[in-house]
Amino acid sequence: MRVGLHVLFAFLLLFGTVSTVSGMGAGSVAGVVATLALSCALAATYLAGTVWENRFAQRRTSRNPAPYRTAWLGLILAQWLGLLLLSAHFVWLLFPLVFLILHAASSDLVGLGTVLIAWGLSVGVPMLGWPLLTGTLGWGIGGIIGPFVGVAFAIACYFTYRALHREAERHRRLAQRLSATQEQLLLAENQAGRLAEREHLAREIHDTLAQGFNSIVLFSRACEKNLRSVSADSAFTGDAARALDTAREQIGIIHSVATENLAEARLLVSRGAPSHQDLSAALIELGQRTTQRHGLPVEVIAPEQATRELPDEIASALLRVAQEALTNVVRHAHASRARITVAAWERELTLDIFDDGTGFDPHATHGFGLPGIRSRLRELGGHLTIDSSPRGTVVAARVPWEQS
Repeated sequence: MRVGLHVLFAFLLLFGTVSTVSGMGAGSVAGVVATLALSCALAATYLAGTVWENRFAQRRTSRNPAPYRTAWLGLILAQWLGLLLLSAHFVWLLFPLVFLILHAASSDLVGLGTVLIAWGLSVGVPMLGWPLLTGTLGWGIGGIIGPFVGVAFAIACYFTYRALHREAERHRRLAQRLSATQEQLLLAENQAGRLAEREHLAREIHDTLAQGFNSIVLFSRACEKNLRSVSADSAFTGDAARALDTAREQIGIIHSVATENLAEARLLVSRGAPSHQDLSAALIELGQRTTQRHGLPVEVIAPEQATRELPDEIASALLRVAQEALTNVVRHAHASRARITVAAWERELTLDIFDDGTGFDPHATHGFGLPGIRSRLRELGGHLTIDSSPRGTVVAARVPWEQS
């Protein structure tokens, strides 16, 4: 509607200007100049105000035109009044000016009062001003009723449009709230589904893995007890004694691993997420366990300040990366040493696991180990890279994180 109003204003101003100038004739140079000057001034004032308001509405300028609205409207009315003194053809500008006045006024009452004043001027100038200025008679009763009907129709159109606009705006806000509510419901349903899946997984872990680890712990404990009794009651020498000691150590490792994994399984069941200590301490403990159980020297470089206040999900993911990498080193690499390095940079945390083994083809791996840790890191916005050659392998994990 605003575009139509602007077009109507421009058309009526052009129509009034052309009609006035063509009716003045060649002898009224001053009148022609005055008409053209006032018409151009009115067009420029109207255009400047509407463009400024449109730019502010589109946030293309930070200057608010609202404080200058009254002065702008007063200038437009003064220029229109000057044109009205020159010709009756400019009376028709009152119709779009009614919309402009009601829109720019500070309240409906002020707007209606200003419209009545403008209508009075559109009637009074022809009735009283023209006889004094031009020596011609003003118009009659038709000149009073015509502008009044136009003003009344414009007022009705303005308030009808405003009511429809407010109703449309109310429906738009209602639709936005409905859309937001639907998104919240969808998120709640997804969260409920994840919680249900987590609960199902916890039950499965409790009924399968946890029970299996518990059985391994019990059997390894009984086996270790039997080995102690055999060692105490019997006299073994040489290879038999060494084999018995080795078996006892292996049973102890089985018992230790099963106990640790049973604790992790119970924590998964109870809390839905693995527990861990400080990442630096956890990596040092991981390296010591690997050396103790498999005879592989593992050097750990993980300063505490690099992992201080690390979020649980990041610490857990990096610990799982280190566990999986060392497991692969022990099983496949035939390495003589390994090194774990943690470093904190400006916007990321890095974890590198190096070994001097025979290497492997990262693209030919099978199973869920490496894909699993890749997926963990992707969920955190990080990534995993593997550089492998016959002289060794480097597994590098990168996770975005900024220290506070």
